[in-house]
Amino acid sequence: MDEQNSAPISSNPSDYERAVRIKDDEVLLLKTELDEKARRVRRLQQQLDLLLAEGNALKERLFLRLDDLYPSVRGVDSAVAVRQWKEALWYVAMDCRPEEKDHHP
Repeated sequence: MDEQNSAPISSNPSDYERAVRIKDDEVLLLKTELDEKARRVRRLQQQLDLLLAEGNALKERLFLRLDDLYPSVRGVDSAVAVRQWKEALWYVAMDCRPEEKDHHP
């Protein structure tokens, strides 16, 4: 297994058969940059997770409101969706394909 990709077992260098202290400025700078990038990725991931949670909450509110307004659209086990057609929004039941219908709205 490639050591650079494996998780460290111990942070104590004396626990390893071969270890050398890194003193090269370029390597130290690269490690600092790498650590900063990792911190930035974690912050961005947290922001993304928050945005996704907010989007999911809005989607849930949308479908709860649609179910309240148009209870006849959702069947017992049918999926529903919002579609845009001819500059209007439509709340549709997904239990039949459009080609199975005689006409479209």
